[in-house]
Amino acid sequence: MERMFFFDIDDTLYDLADPFRKTCRHFFEEDVPMDGLFLAFRKHGEVSFMAVENRKMSMKEMYCYRLQKAFEDYGIEMSEEEALAFQDVYQEHQHQIEVSDEMKAFLDQYSGLVPFGILSNGPSGHQWDKVRSLGLLKWIRKEDVVVSGDVGVTKPDERIFRIAEEKAQGKQLWMIGDSFESDIAGAHKAGWHTVWINRRRRIPEDRSIVPDYTVYSEEEMIDTLRQIIEGQRK
Repeated sequence: MERMFFFDIDDTLYDLADPFRKTCRHFFEEDVPMDGLFLAFRKHGEVSFMAVENRKMSMKEMYCYRLQKAFEDYGIEMSEEEALAFQDVYQEHQHQIEVSDEMKAFLDQYSGLVPFGILSNGPSGHQWDKVRSLGLLKWIRKEDVVVSGDVGVTKPDERIFRIAEEKAQGKQLWMIGDSFESDIAGAHKAGWHTVWINRRRRIPEDRSIVPDYTVYSEEEMIDTLRQIIEGQRK
Protein backbone atom coordinates (compact mmCIF):
# COMPACT_ATOMS: atom_id res chain seq x y z
CA MET A 1 0.00 0.00 0.00
CA GLU A 2 1.26 3.49 -0.84
CA ARG A 3 2.15 5.68 2.11
CA MET A 4 2.16 9.41 2.82
CA PHE A 5 4.24 10.86 5.64
CA PHE A 6 3.26 14.05 7.48
CA PHE A 7 5.90 15.81 9.57
CA ASP A 8 5.43 18.19 12.45
CA ILE A 9 7.86 21.13 12.21
CA ASP A 10 9.06 22.23 15.65
CA ASP A 11 11.48 19.82 17.32
CA THR A 12 10.88 17.35 14.49
CA LEU A 13 12.44 18.80 11.34
CA TYR A 14 14.82 20.96 13.36
CA ASP A 15 16.01 21.06 16.95
CA LEU A 16 13.81 23.67 18.63
CA ALA A 17 16.21 23.89 21.56
CA ASP A 18 18.95 25.41 19.39
CA PRO A 19 17.37 28.89 18.90
CA PHE A 20 16.29 28.85 22.56
CA ARG A 21 19.87 28.18 23.71
CA LYS A 22 21.22 30.93 21.46
CA THR A 23 18.70 33.37 22.93
CA CYS A 24 19.65 32.39 26.49
CA ARG A 25 23.32 33.06 25.68
CA HIS A 26 22.33 36.48 24.33
CA PHE A 27 20.65 37.51 27.60
CA PHE A 28 22.57 35.67 30.32
CA GLU A 29 26.29 36.05 30.87
CA GLU A 30 26.34 33.45 33.64
CA ASP A 31 25.42 29.82 33.14
CA VAL A 32 21.71 29.05 33.31
CA PRO A 33 20.15 25.56 33.12
CA MET A 34 19.21 25.91 29.44
CA ASP A 35 18.04 22.34 28.88
CA GLY A 36 15.77 22.42 31.93
CA LEU A 37 14.51 25.88 31.02
CA PHE A 38 13.74 24.72 27.52
CA LEU A 39 11.69 21.75 28.76
CA ALA A 40 9.75 24.07 31.09
CA PHE A 41 9.29 26.54 28.24
CA ARG A 42 7.80 23.76 26.07
CA LYS A 43 5.54 22.55 28.89
CA HIS A 44 4.13 25.98 29.64
CA GLY A 45 4.03 26.78 25.92
CA GLU A 46 1.67 23.87 25.21
CA VAL A 47 -0.68 25.01 27.97
CA SER A 48 -0.67 28.65 26.86
CA PHE A 49 -1.02 27.77 23.17
CA MET A 50 -4.25 25.93 23.91
CA ALA A 51 -5.44 29.00 25.83
CA VAL A 52 -4.75 31.10 22.73
CA GLU A 53 -6.67 28.64 20.57
CA ASN A 54 -9.61 28.84 23.00
CA ARG A 55 -9.44 32.65 22.89
CA LYS A 56 -8.58 32.88 26.57
CA MET A 57 -5.16 34.41 25.98
CA SER A 58 -3.60 36.70 23.38
CA MET A 59 -0.37 35.85 21.55
CA LYS A 60 1.44 38.54 23.53
CA GLU A 61 0.15 37.06 26.79
CA MET A 62 1.26 33.59 25.64
CA TYR A 63 4.78 34.81 24.87
CA CYS A 64 5.06 36.30 28.36
CA TYR A 65 3.35 33.45 30.19
CA ARG A 66 5.46 30.59 28.82
CA LEU A 67 8.73 32.40 29.44
CA GLN A 68 7.88 33.84 32.85
CA LYS A 69 6.57 30.48 34.09
CA ALA A 70 9.57 28.58 32.72
CA PHE A 71 12.09 30.89 34.36
CA GLU A 72 10.00 31.02 37.53
CA ASP A 73 10.37 27.23 37.76
CA TYR A 74 14.11 27.83 38.11
CA GLY A 75 13.88 30.74 40.52
CA ILE A 76 14.53 33.45 37.92
CA GLU A 77 12.22 36.44 37.81
CA MET A 78 11.38 37.84 34.38
CA SER A 79 9.31 40.96 33.78
CA GLU A 80 6.85 41.30 30.93
CA GLU A 81 9.26 43.69 29.21
CA GLU A 82 12.13 41.19 29.55
CA ALA A 83 9.94 38.33 28.31
CA LEU A 84 8.94 40.24 25.18
CA ALA A 85 12.57 41.21 24.51
CA PHE A 86 13.55 37.55 24.86
CA GLN A 87 10.74 36.58 22.47
CA ASP A 88 11.95 39.09 19.85
CA VAL A 89 15.48 37.66 19.84
CA TYR A 90 14.18 34.09 19.98
CA GLN A 91 12.04 34.76 16.92
CA GLU A 92 15.06 36.19 15.08
CA HIS A 93 16.97 32.97 15.75
CA GLN A 94 13.97 30.94 14.57
CA HIS A 95 14.27 32.68 11.20
CA GLN A 96 17.80 31.27 10.95
CA ILE A 97 16.83 27.61 11.42
CA GLU A 98 18.04 25.00 8.95
CA VAL A 99 17.28 21.42 8.04
CA SER A 100 20.31 19.27 8.83
CA ASP A 101 22.47 17.89 6.02
CA GLU A 102 21.32 14.39 6.94
CA MET A 103 17.64 15.34 6.67
CA LYS A 104 18.28 17.16 3.39
CA ALA A 105 19.91 14.02 1.98
CA PHE A 106 16.94 11.90 3.12
CA LEU A 107 14.40 14.27 1.58
CA ASP A 108 16.43 14.54 -1.62
CA GLN A 109 16.50 10.76 -1.91
CA TYR A 110 12.87 9.96 -1.16
CA SER A 111 10.71 13.00 -1.97
CA GLY A 112 10.38 11.81 -5.55
CA LEU A 113 9.36 8.33 -4.44
CA VAL A 114 6.82 8.96 -1.67
CA PRO A 115 4.72 12.03 -0.85
CA PHE A 116 5.60 14.10 2.22
CA GLY A 117 3.41 16.66 3.95
CA ILE A 118 3.46 19.03 6.92
CA LEU A 119 0.91 19.01 9.76
CA SER A 120 1.77 21.76 12.24
CA ASN A 121 0.14 23.70 15.05
CA GLY A 122 0.71 27.42 15.25
CA PRO A 123 -0.19 30.84 13.86
CA SER A 124 -0.27 30.82 10.07
CA GLY A 125 2.37 33.48 9.40
CA HIS A 126 4.76 32.15 12.02
CA GLN A 127 4.64 28.55 10.78
CA TRP A 128 4.87 29.50 7.12
CA ASP A 129 7.97 31.56 7.96
CA LYS A 130 9.50 28.35 9.31
CA VAL A 131 8.47 26.41 6.21
CA ARG A 132 10.29 28.98 4.08
CA SER A 133 13.32 29.27 6.41
CA LEU A 134 13.77 25.49 6.32
CA GLY A 135 13.31 25.39 2.54
CA LEU A 136 10.67 22.67 2.86
CA LEU A 137 8.85 23.58 -0.34
CA LYS A 138 11.78 22.07 -2.24
CA TRP A 139 10.51 18.63 -1.18
CA ILE A 140 6.88 19.19 -0.13
CA ARG A 141 4.08 20.62 -2.22
CA LYS A 142 2.56 23.80 -0.83
CA GLU A 143 -0.90 22.22 -0.98
CA ASP A 144 0.34 19.40 1.30
CA VAL A 145 1.19 21.82 4.13
CA VAL A 146 -1.53 21.95 6.80
CA VAL A 147 -1.14 24.65 9.48
CA SER A 148 -3.66 24.92 12.29
CA GLY A 149 -3.76 28.71 11.98
CA ASP A 150 -5.00 28.31 8.41
CA VAL A 151 -7.71 25.72 9.06
CA GLY A 152 -9.02 26.81 12.46
CA VAL A 153 -8.44 23.55 14.32
CA THR A 154 -5.36 22.21 16.12
CA LYS A 155 -3.79 18.85 16.87
CA PRO A 156 -4.78 16.63 18.64
CA ASP A 157 -8.29 17.41 17.36
CA GLU A 158 -9.21 14.63 14.94
CA ARG A 159 -10.60 17.14 12.46
CA ILE A 160 -7.19 18.48 11.46
CA PHE A 161 -6.04 14.94 10.65
CA ARG A 162 -9.12 14.47 8.48
CA ILE A 163 -8.21 17.66 6.60
CA ALA A 164 -4.75 16.22 5.96
CA GLU A 165 -6.28 12.90 4.88
CA GLU A 166 -8.03 14.63 2.00
CA LYS A 167 -4.60 15.26 0.48
CA ALA A 168 -3.52 11.63 0.77
CA GLN A 169 -6.08 10.10 -1.60
CA GLY A 170 -6.39 6.75 0.16
CA LYS A 171 -2.73 6.28 1.04
CA GLN A 172 -1.58 4.78 4.34
CA LEU A 173 -0.96 7.75 6.65
CA TRP A 174 1.99 8.32 8.97
CA MET A 175 2.52 11.14 11.48
CA ILE A 176 6.07 11.96 12.55
CA GLY A 177 6.25 14.37 15.48
CA ASP A 178 7.76 15.23 18.84
CA SER A 179 4.62 15.99 20.87
CA PHE A 180 3.10 12.84 22.31
CA GLU A 181 -0.15 14.58 23.14
CA SER A 182 -0.63 16.54 19.90
CA ASP A 183 1.10 14.42 17.27
CA ILE A 184 1.04 10.84 18.49
CA ALA A 185 -2.18 10.66 20.52
CA GLY A 186 -4.01 12.78 17.94
CA ALA A 187 -2.83 10.64 15.01
CA HIS A 188 -3.56 7.44 16.93
CA LYS A 189 -7.16 8.55 17.49
CA ALA A 190 -7.45 9.31 13.77
CA GLY A 191 -6.23 5.80 12.90
CA TRP A 192 -2.84 6.85 11.55
CA HIS A 193 0.53 5.18 12.02
CA THR A 194 3.05 7.10 14.11
CA VAL A 195 6.75 7.73 14.65
CA TRP A 196 7.49 9.60 17.88
CA ILE A 197 10.77 11.52 17.89
CA ASN A 198 11.30 11.80 21.63
CA ARG A 199 14.45 13.95 21.72
CA ARG A 200 13.88 14.88 25.39
CA ARG A 201 13.12 11.29 26.47
CA ARG A 202 9.77 12.25 27.94
CA ILE A 203 7.53 9.67 29.58
CA PRO A 204 3.94 9.98 28.29
CA GLU A 205 1.11 10.28 30.78
CA ASP A 206 -1.14 7.98 28.73
CA ARG A 207 0.61 4.60 28.49
CA SER A 208 -2.34 3.05 26.65
CA ILE A 209 -1.24 4.72 23.41
CA VAL A 210 1.84 3.10 21.90
CA PRO A 211 3.52 4.65 18.84
CA ASP A 212 4.45 2.34 15.99
CA TYR A 213 8.04 3.48 16.51
CA THR A 214 9.75 5.63 19.13
CA VAL A 215 13.10 7.20 18.24
CA TYR A 216 15.36 9.43 20.28
CA SER A 217 17.36 11.32 17.66
CA GLU A 218 17.10 12.61 14.13
CA GLU A 219 19.50 9.90 13.00
CA GLU A 220 17.18 7.20 14.38
CA MET A 221 14.16 8.90 12.82
CA ILE A 222 15.75 8.98 9.36
CA ASP A 223 16.88 5.36 9.63
CA THR A 224 13.40 4.23 10.72
CA LEU A 225 11.64 6.13 7.94
CA ARG A 226 14.07 4.78 5.38
CA GLN A 227 13.32 1.23 6.50
CA ILE A 228 9.56 1.84 6.39
CA ILE A 229 9.76 3.30 2.90
CA GLU A 230 11.97 0.48 1.63
CA GLY A 231 9.70 -2.16 3.15
CA GLN A 232 12.12 -3.40 5.79
CA ARG A 233 9.63 -2.37 8.48
CA LYS A 234 5.84 -2.49 8.39
